Amino acid sequence: MPKGLLFWCRNCNVPLLASRCELCLENDALLEVKITPPNNVKPLFSSERLRLSETVRRIYGEEALLLIVPEDNVLLLNKIPHVDLAYEVIVDGSAVGIWRFELKGRNWSFIPYMEGARRLAQQRARKWVMVDGGAERAIVSRGSSLLAPGVVEYDTSICSDDYVYVINEHWKAVAVGKATQDFYHNMERGRGPVVKIRRTCEPRDPQLIGRKATWKDVVEANKSSLEEKERKAIELILEVCTGYDKPILVSFSGGKDSLAALLLVKKALSKIGKEYSVVFSDTGIEYPETKEYVEEVLKSIGLRDKLIKVSGPVDFFKAIELFGPPARDFRWCCKTCKLAPLARVVKELGGECLTFIGSRSVESSKRKRQGWMWKSIWVKGQRGVSPIYDWSTLDVWLYLIKEGVKVNPLYLKGLERIGCWVCPSMDVAEMMLAREIMGEAWTDYARRAYELMNLDDYDRLLEQWRWRFKQPVRNGRGRGEFKGGQHQYLPVDEDCVAVNGGDRFESVLSVLRVFYDVSIQEGKAILRLGRRVAGELTRSDSKILVKSKGNDLYRIFRCVARAVLCTKCMLCTVICPHGAAMLSEEGAPYVVHDNCVRCGECSYMCPVWAYSLKSPHIAKKLLD
Repeated sequence: MPKGLLFWCRNCNVPLLASRCELCLENDALLEVKITPPNNVKPLFSSERLRLSETVRRIYGEEALLLIVPEDNVLLLNKIPHVDLAYEVIVDGSAVGIWRFELKGRNWSFIPYMEGARRLAQQRARKWVMVDGGAERAIVSRGSSLLAPGVVEYDTSICSDDYVYVINEHWKAVAVGKATQDFYHNMERGRGPVVKIRRTCEPRDPQLIGRKATWKDVVEANKSSLEEKERKAIELILEVCTGYDKPILVSFSGGKDSLAALLLVKKALSKIGKEYSVVFSDTGIEYPETKEYVEEVLKSIGLRDKLIKVSGPVDFFKAIELFGPPARDFRWCCKTCKLAPLARVVKELGGECLTFIGSRSVESSKRKRQGWMWKSIWVKGQRGVSPIYDWSTLDVWLYLIKEGVKVNPLYLKGLERIGCWVCPSMDVAEMMLAREIMGEAWTDYARRAYELMNLDDYDRLLEQWRWRFKQPVRNGRGRGEFKGGQHQYLPVDEDCVAVNGGDRFESVLSVLRVFYDVSIQEGKAILRLGRRVAGELTRSDSKILVKSKGNDLYRIFRCVARAVLCTKCMLCTVICPHGAAMLSEEGAPYVVHDNCVRCGECSYMCPVWAYSLKSPHIAKKLLD
């Protein structure tokens, strides 16, 4: 499907993945629907339909629902860029408007496109402004703002800053715009702008399709396209698995993409009798519904006996006291709660594996660059493969409908992503749903996140704990502003820094020996790189006095943080291929230097090491 384009059959009133409908086989009935890239299209689910209907009813009145949210019909949502969650609403092969979540009021709005305005005008719904012929010509030909003298009549429910639709004296929509802040003042005095025009079009009737359609019709209309995608995916799976003699895993999160990948792997490997396991990582912050669903759906498709449940020793809610709340640019949680225990399983399976994952190129630029096959950075020995790498969101949903498999019920409630319920990647609109689903648990977590981040009321409204360094500007618009970076919490101008952790002095020295030659002279630990003295450490009761500067100071601080504040995620012990990285019975990391080749991987992969220069909470625990 081309970017910015969706195909639609006018005869059957169904969306198409390719320019051919297999229900009617009529090429002349094909519509090309222009939508906003990257074509992130999905079905409108029942709970979303209720919320969309409520939004339209609240703003435009009950009469608007008949043509904007028609009953018993196929409606699509196309996720589009916005400061929070926003969709284009697609009805009868037309994008009728934008349904988006407004941060300021924490509610939903609906902004009509021209097709939506034509439908509102036909139903004589609220928020209309009628203009005379002269104003109509100026608007349609030049896109001019509407001035008070050109207004014939208007709906009295209009408020300042409302989105309105402009009609001519024949009740045909000619524009969509936004009422000015001084709308009523200018109307009273008979001059000045009253509507800032956003979209215009020659007056015409709405593009209505009378035929009702079902999702079964949609699948039948796209049968060949879905079968071709399935065939190519199965060929890819067989290509990488044939002759592969290491363990094969399928990562199943309970989400739609991993479910599609799992079904494809099941079909492919059954052809060659290849064994595989299904891995579900329970981070401790999964939705209860997801954990129940994973068990249920695997049982229903006959794969319950292949399930490997992965969980780790790190308690997320204790870890936030060390790292602070995870953020979009500060994702320590994935490393400690998900990837570390998964890496341990891979090591137990022999250290190498092939893992099928339901990632897709349209999800992020990183995944697009990654390709359909990649080597994991954090899980050593794991090679990832995505058989649905080039699938669209609509491809996935139609494939699951075709297969008749139950999807996670959380999707039906309107969640975009099925992952951890505290995930900072959620939009605020999704967090409102998470709050409904998790109740007091979400409220308690949000309260603690606000306290740890010391957020004011406005930042709480925007859920600013989701960013650490580059946050959205305070009006909720724009690309963001820089809020600080690494090293900012260290007293880098001092000659000697006192750090907590004297009771783990030997563990600190053991970790430092990965990078430095350490010798003890007159009670001091001297750190050298070749002939250069990089720093000195002295134990003083519960403190460690560190004398160093520049990059050496930063590295020493990281080593101290790793030794003193270890979360016991065990990632270092799993990563090390030589058995050199260990944990003592007290949980202190140390290195068996007879085995160590000084590659530094045990430190580079440690979440505490990785985030210690960026977390004020780690700095506070070490420097107070």
